[in-house]
Amino acid sequence: MKRIPCPERAHWRAFAEEVGFGFHTIDDEPYWTESAYYQFSLQQIEQDIETPTEELHEMIMDMVGDITRSEEMLTLLNIPRDYWSYVWNSWNNQDPHLYGRMDFSYQGTGPAKLLELNYDTPTSLFETGFFSVGVVGRADPVRHFAVGRGSV
Repeated sequence: MKRIPCPERAHWRAFAEEVGFGFHTIDDEPYWTESAYYQFSLQQIEQDIETPTEELHEMIMDMVGDITRSEEMLTLLNIPRDYWSYVWNSWNNQDPHLYGRMDFSYQGTGPAKLLELNYDTPTSLFETGFFSVGVVGRADPVRHFAVGRGSV
């Protein structure tokens, strides 16, 4: 894995504000940064990032099945009793889930380490489904996807 410094794109903050991504900076600390991008090998992507992601997701889905059958867990998660049957029916009908984001720490060797799950964070859809796509659409593709021999 290589960290490749780069200059910020002009006007990205203005674009963020324009589309409602006003939390790009929180308490004078950047939440979104444009100072670098990362280059990975295909092996790093497939073995160190995708494989643990898939394994963790399967574990989480197993856990959700257990939670839907437990009044104690539904209570601990503050799911209102009036919604328990909806949760249970949705799970048993195998309704598709909408979205989940996992935050990892990765040092370039070995499997990525899970920091947190964001399976219920509404801003995740905005960040990944709208803002980052809008930014990438206005960007130099090399900057976001360092594609070359042995890298993704």
